Amino acid sequence: MTSLVQNIPYKDTDTQSVNDTKPAVLLRPRGTAPKIPKTKKSAKKNQRSEDSSNRTVNVRLNAIMWNSVFREHQRLHPNCNGFLQWNMEREEKFGFVNREEAMCDKCNYQSRKFKLYEEVQTKKPGRKAAKINVSAQAALSQTPLGYTGLRKIVLGCNMPAPSASGLQKRANKVLPEIVNINKEDMKARRKQLIEINTLRGRKDPGSVSLQADGAYNNAIYSGIGKTPFQPATQVVYSVAEAETEDKSIIGVVCKNKLCSIHPIKSGEKCTSSCSSNLTFMKSIGDEYTWAKEALQDLASDGIEAKHLTTDPDSSAYRAADDLYLENTTSTEPEHFLDTRHFLNNHRKNIKNNKELGEIMPGRTKKDREKLLNNFALDLAERCQSEFTQAMEKYGDIPLFARVEKKFWLSNRAFLPNSFKIRKLDENLNAIRKCVLYRLSPSALKKTRLNLNTQKVEGFNRSLRRSLPKNVTYTKNFEGRVHSAIHSVNLGPGESLLVICKQLGAEISPGSAAEKELKAIQKTDRMQKAYKKSMKYKKERSNTRKHLYKIYEKHQEEKCYEKNKLMRPVKQCHQRKLINDNIEATNVNVDTLTNAMTDAISAAVTAKVMENLKDNGILPQTITQPPSREAAVAASTQEISFDNTVTAANGNFDNSTTLGYNRSVITNENIASQTGIRIPAQQITTNLNMSNYGAAAYIPLGRPLYMKINGKLKDRIISKDFVEMSNILVDHHPSEVDLHLAVQNKRFGLSSCKNGNLSL
Repeated sequence: MTSLVQNIPYKDTDTQSVNDTKPAVLLRPRGTAPKIPKTKKSAKKNQRSEDSSNRTVNVRLNAIMWNSVFREHQRLHPNCNGFLQWNMEREEKFGFVNREEAMCDKCNYQSRKFKLYEEVQTKKPGRKAAKINVSAQAALSQTPLGYTGLRKIVLGCNMPAPSASGLQKRANKVLPEIVNINKEDMKARRKQLIEINTLRGRKDPGSVSLQADGAYNNAIYSGIGKTPFQPATQVVYSVAEAETEDKSIIGVVCKNKLCSIHPIKSGEKCTSSCSSNLTFMKSIGDEYTWAKEALQDLASDGIEAKHLTTDPDSSAYRAADDLYLENTTSTEPEHFLDTRHFLNNHRKNIKNNKELGEIMPGRTKKDREKLLNNFALDLAERCQSEFTQAMEKYGDIPLFARVEKKFWLSNRAFLPNSFKIRKLDENLNAIRKCVLYRLSPSALKKTRLNLNTQKVEGFNRSLRRSLPKNVTYTKNFEGRVHSAIHSVNLGPGESLLVICKQLGAEISPGSAAEKELKAIQKTDRMQKAYKKSMKYKKERSNTRKHLYKIYEKHQEEKCYEKNKLMRPVKQCHQRKLINDNIEATNVNVDTLTNAMTDAISAAVTAKVMENLKDNGILPQTITQPPSREAAVAASTQEISFDNTVTAANGNFDNSTTLGYNRSVITNENIASQTGIRIPAQQITTNLNMSNYGAAAYIPLGRPLYMKINGKLKDRIISKDFVEMSNILVDHHPSEVDLHLAVQNKRFGLSSCKNGNLSL
C-alpha cells in the first residue's frame, strides 16, 4: 500500500527525536470544494466535425484496411446495410500519420486498428518511425521553414498538424544521420578527385586547387560597441575543390556558441552531446583556426592545397602555410586572390579617390559623385575584361574561329556617350594609378590563374535556404548545414532522393513524387546552363543599360531621412535661423555660382576684345605690331586671381568667393577685384605680313562681344578647354589660330594647338 505521508528527513541524531514527534503531512490533500464535472463532447458531433477534414494515408494500406473491414462486417453482420466509416473518437496520431479503425453507424461493429503508414525498418526494439515523418524532416532541412511555419501550412490544408515537440524530437534523430550521410559523400568525392588527377597524369594527385570562405549567421562587425561579444554565434567555413567543372564542396567546419541544454548564465560546462562546440570567449571570426581544422581534415584523406584562393580579408592562407611548415602536409601552398572580390575592391578604390572626383565633368558636387560612382563601375569592369581577354588569348586556350571578343565598347551602360575627361597629364596619371591597381605586376601575380571563390560564395547563398537569418537553429545547426551541402553537391532533386533512401524512407520508384523530384533536378541544371549562356548575359547587359539610361533622366528623390522627427529642438532652431539668414541675403550656392560664371565670362570677354584690338585682329586705328622684345616681356606676366577661384575645375570657395562676403556681384566689381590681366601674345611671328592689314578684317563690334561672352560662359560651366578658333568661327582670319586657354588657375591667350599658355 502506498504511503500517504511525507517523511521529513533529519540531519543528525539530536534532531531525530524532534522530527519523530512531528505530525504526519498528507502528500496530496484534497480540497473541500465540490468538483464540477467536465462536459463531454458528443461523439456524433465530433464525428461530423472531422468528416470534412483531411488525412495522409498510404494508398495500398488504405485499400487493405477497407477490404478487410468489408469482409469482416459482412461475415459478422450479414443482414446489416449500415454505413462504414472511420471512428474518429479512437484515432491515434503520430506526426503526419495515424492509426484508424472502422465502425458501422447502425450496428455495433468496430474493427481493429489499422496502420495507414509505412514504417522504417530497423533492428532496434520499440515502435518504428513512420517513413513520412522521417522524409518530411529530410525535406524540411533543405527549406527555410521552421516547425511553426510547417504546422501553419498543414493546418491550412485542413489537416491535424504534428506537435512542435514531436517535430523537434524527430529532427533530433534524423539530422545527425544526415550529417553522417553527407560526410560519407564528401569522403567519396575526395577519393574520386584523387582518381581523376591520377587519370590526368598528375605526379601528385592529392595536390589540388582549393577555394575557401566563411559564412556567419550575423555580421561579425555590425554590433561593435552594442554587444559584449561579436554578434555572430554560428559560423560555417566551407572548402571547395577547383579541379573539376562541378567544384564540389569537400570540406566544412561548423562552430556553434549556442546550447539548448545549458544556458549561458548557468555556469555549467557543455558536454560532447551538446550542440555548442565553441565558448563565448573565443573569437568566432578566427578564420585561421577554422581553415586549419578544415585543411587537416582534408589531409587525413590525402587532399592537400596546392593553390588556395580566398578573399582579400581572409587569413586562411597562413593556416595552409603553417601546416606545410609543421610538416603536416608535403605540398607548399600558393595563395591567390579571388578575382570577384578584387574587382569590388578596385571599384571602391576608384570611388574613394578624391583626385578623380575633381576631374569628373559635372557641374555640381552631387553630379560629380554620381559620375565617379559610374566611372568606378565602368573602369573596374574594363580592367577585368582586359584581364579575361588576355587569359583567353594567352592562357593556353585557343581562339575559336579566330574571333576576339570586343570588351572596349563605346556604348557602355554606366556612362553616357557624351562622357569625356580632359586630356591633361595630371588626369592621365590619376587614371593610370587606378588601372595599375588591377593590372600591375603584383596584382597579376596574385590572379594569374583567374581563380575565384564563386562556388563557396554561392554555397553561402544556398546556406541561407537551410539557415535563414530570421531563424536560429540551436540544436540542429550542423545537420542543416550538411543537408545544404548535400543539396548543392548533388542537386535539389537527386539529393532528397538519396537522403530518403539512406534513411530508410525511400521515395517509391516510378511514383509521381519521384518524377517530380527528377523534374526539379532537370530544371535546376537547365537554369544553371542558361545563366552561363551568352544570351542570358546579353539580356542582363541590355536591361542594365536600359535602367541606367532611365536613371540618368529620372533620379529618385531622397524621401526617407532617419530620425526626422527626433531632432533636438535646439538644432532645429539653429537650422531655422540659418535658413532665415540665407533667405534674407538671397544668396545660395547655385545663384552664387551662376553670378560668378557670368562675371568671369564678362570680364574675360572684355579683356579678350581689348587684346584682339591691341593685336590687330579687330579693326581699329592701324598701329605697328609690337616688337619681339615687348612681346616677350609681356608674355612673362602672370594672370592672377586674388581669391579662391578655380576656373579649371569649376570649384569655388563660398566662404571667401572673390572676397565679396555674400554681397551682390556685378560685372564691374568682378573685373576690378579679380585682377584678370591677359597679356598681348606674339601672334604676328608666323603671320604673312603682307596680309596683315585693315582690309583683311570686317568690323563686328557688339555682335562679336555677345558671341564670345555666350560661348565662353558655356565653356566655363562645362570646364572645357576654350578654343578661340571655335568661338570666332567665320569671324577671324584662317591663318590666325588663337586660343583662350585655362591652366593652373590662369587665363591666357595662346597660339599653340596643344593649348599651352605663352604667358
